[in-house]
Amino acid sequence: MQQQTLDTFLTRSLSQSSQATPLSVDALRSLSPPRVPVQVRLGILGQRRDLTDKDITEIFDLIVEDYPEVQALIVPSEGDSSIYAEAWAEKKKIPVTVHQSDWRRDGRRAQIFRDNRIIHDSTHFLIFGGPRSERPLKTAEQLTKKGKTVYYMAHGSMELQQFEVPIKPGK
Repeated sequence: MQQQTLDTFLTRSLSQSSQATPLSVDALRSLSPPRVPVQVRLGILGQRRDLTDKDITEIFDLIVEDYPEVQALIVPSEGDSSIYAEAWAEKKKIPVTVHQSDWRRDGRRAQIFRDNRIIHDSTHFLIFGGPRSERPLKTAEQLTKKGKTVYYMAHGSMELQQFEVPIKPGK
């Protein structure tokens, strides 16, 4: 007995049936289940005191253009940018999670511990660079190397840039 391939079997089955018509590749793709949306939990790191509510709204609207399915916003409790971000999320009916720093218990390390909790809970990031520290930029680079989507805004700049995953040269 000859072994039939799947294509041969389908062709014979379709030609024998009077009601069946062969489907094109596009028609078969349309029958496949819809694409599962990416779960986006946007974490905010760093702060900018020079940004207004209007600036923050424009920044978040740009991010939502790329990822319309933002499901949560994760912000630190300190900083004006966090307050504006919470207000924006309320308008868009996006749940907000606020992480606080326990300065009394953790001392100087409180901010680092809080940022680590935000990093752990988030899938995508908006990082504001500071005037004196390189830590936000280094954090953005580290998260990008891990394959995370990172938006970065340098101090003194109103330009939002998306970090790309670096391509490693072949050995």
